[in-house]
Amino acid sequence: MRIDPAYFNRFIAWTALLTAVIIVYSTVRYNQKQASDFEQTLSQLSFADIRFQDMQGDSLTLGEMTGGRPAVISFWSTWSEKSHQVNQFLQEYQKSHPEVMVIAASVRDDDTLIRNYIESQPFGFKYIDGTWFFQEHQFPGLPAQIFLRNDGAFYTTHIGNRTGNIDAILSRMNHE
Repeated sequence: MRIDPAYFNRFIAWTALLTAVIIVYSTVRYNQKQASDFEQTLSQLSFADIRFQDMQGDSLTLGEMTGGRPAVISFWSTWSEKSHQVNQFLQEYQKSHPEVMVIAASVRDDDTLIRNYIESQPFGFKYIDGTWFFQEHQFPGLPAQIFLRNDGAFYTTHIGNRTGNIDAILSRMNHE
């Protein structure tokens, strides 16, 4: 079959447009499925018994760290500006809501960079190494937050730096 040269450019334009729509749709659908699968996997974990190493090298369970308080485990890295924005927000949130524990889990970063960041920021977070957990559970992005109820049970997750969404999740969690 031969395409009339008068319609060739339109044919190519429509083909390109259709291809672009399919690529965008598939990408969005894949990202939604990945986030849904991630949350489903985490909802099946018993968080209170999961052990992390803190910055002093001590191995502690999340239950020991939170002490029966609601908590946010915030996965971050020194090279991520979005992580810095979330840390700033969580610091402000924690000032007005001291009952919420913030656990800052560093991911795939150099120990010296992490220690320099911690020393330069007056955050009241509990710092842990979260790299193994981040990799084992294949987080779909960074920064990422896991929210735990005061009984240590999983509440929900959030991927990204939309602090308005984080605030809404914390508000819902604290009122349930």
